[in-house]
Amino acid sequence: MTTPKILIADSISQGGIDELGRDGALEVSAQTGLSESALVDIIPDFSAVVVRSQTKITAAVLNAGTKLRVVGRAGVGIDNVDVAEATRRGVIVMNAPGGNTISTAEHSFSLLLCAVGRIGSELSRRAIAFGMRVLAYDPYLSATRARTLQVELIDELDDLLETADFITLHTPLTQETHHLLDRTRLAKTRRGVRVINCARGGLIDETALAEALRSGHVAAAALDVFETEPLPLDSPLRDAPNLVLTPHLGASTTEAQGATPALWRKTWALPFAARTQTGRAIEHQLQRKSE
Repeated sequence: MTTPKILIADSISQGGIDELGRDGALEVSAQTGLSESALVDIIPDFSAVVVRSQTKITAAVLNAGTKLRVVGRAGVGIDNVDVAEATRRGVIVMNAPGGNTISTAEHSFSLLLCAVGRIGSELSRRAIAFGMRVLAYDPYLSATRARTLQVELIDELDDLLETADFITLHTPLTQETHHLLDRTRLAKTRRGVRVINCARGGLIDETALAEALRSGHVAAAALDVFETEPLPLDSPLRDAPNLVLTPHLGASTTEAQGATPALWRKTWALPFAARTQTGRAIEHQLQRKSE
């Protein structure tokens, strides 16, 4: 059987590349920074492609990938993958929800400390001691799971916005979550609120956030993701006060970038042919087969 060829289209750690290619089970080729047209030209040779946030797997790429069977997203959000077209063509789309969980959580917390300024050390002490009251809005989180996590589940997002002193976002970008925090919802938050986003750009209306920072309604904010990346030079965020910006590096730790390829190798890389021919959904596959 021909060894499956895997394209690494966005930068991951060398350790992760070595893990995917270990024992010669997969032929790995790292080619990053490709335009859509360049990707269309080379994708016919590959059985799988691995991306992070930069490279977009569009319908044109999927249509050109005559051998393509798997799209792997090194992270959680999949807004840069045309999942509908992939599903139509029978291409498995999978993410790696456990690969960067710790690194992104740690970065979110560090940005929260930046956003609160001088009281950061006190916040840290209280958080470690579980002294903070944690509210959560998640339509998919059960009450039982919320109790296990020691969080207070809020039924309506607007109720959470009116109550919280600090708001952090942890959701994929979809049509429903685009501008989840828009001008109207930002106006409903408590004056002096702090906002942190290490999830996906586009969840926050950046113009509205910049205005809220300038007016003082939002006391501070910290963002690791933006609607357009890199952040445009004319973005209203660039001269907004009390704002910390980092360049989408929440998952860019050695541990996170090494963990994701190891996860994929375990779930689909070694038994590549067998698992994609069974017709069953595999672990971390975004599409689910109907029974």
